[in-house]
Amino acid sequence: MKSSLARWFVRRFSPKWTVGALGVVRDERGKVLLLEHRWREKPWGLPGGFVAWPESPEAGLVREFREEVGLALQASDFRLLKLLRSEKLPLIEAVYEHGPRLAPKCTSSLKLQASEVKSARWCDAHDIATLEGLLDRHRGLLLELLAPAVGRA
Repeated sequence: MKSSLARWFVRRFSPKWTVGALGVVRDERGKVLLLEHRWREKPWGLPGGFVAWPESPEAGLVREFREEVGLALQASDFRLLKLLRSEKLPLIEAVYEHGPRLAPKCTSSLKLQASEVKSARWCDAHDIATLEGLLDRHRGLLLELLAPAVGRA
């Protein structure tokens, strides 16, 4: 009885968060894939989405890449970069970077999920800095990631 009461208390009063997984993938030139989503207030952002229980963030990310753009990527090729927190929602986003750059045959044959993704584009740092409708937390992370290594300790 004590155990079930404790579980109920924890479930009832613990903070509730949604977990998302995002992926930074680059083409052979080092440009980053961004997607224009149909249902977001600021439509441009990194590929990815919500993690469904009980999948891991890495498995959720692989699933989202397959669903959103038709890319069959391996979870083992991603490494965790950073955790981001949404400014408006109880959302934590685990951002992963894909190690190998994608071959031209992969980057030219994206199959967009039309119900969710309006368009895709490969962006360099200048594009990211000036792209209207890009989520601020994604822009900041990408500009930091794409900044030249010069001057960084």
